[in-house]
Amino acid sequence: MNVGICDDEKYIHQEIGRLLESFFHTYNITYQIYSFFSESEILNSSQELDLLILDIEMDKGNGIQVKNFFEHSHKRTAILFLTNYIDYMPKAFGANVYGFLI
Repeated sequence: MNVGICDDEKYIHQEIGRLLESFFHTYNITYQIYSFFSESEILNSSQELDLLILDIEMDKGNGIQVKNFFEHSHKRTAILFLTNYIDYMPKAFGANVYGFLI
């Protein structure tokens, strides 16, 4: 399973990565974690992802724009938003959005 984390905070990558590693080891799932720190990094990546854990509000970009790009590109990546901005939730829903962690 290929998992991307897109957030502008390094500590978020570390914490989410630690949780994912624990989960994947517990269930004996082969995985690879990819880190992206901005909207442009994820949009310019050719990496195919099964799951993207995505921040909505970043210093350099917006997770909703990333979600929209994935939808319009017909990418099947499942998206899980990680955010403190619940006001964005109605705009963030979409075909590939499976949930929100607040």
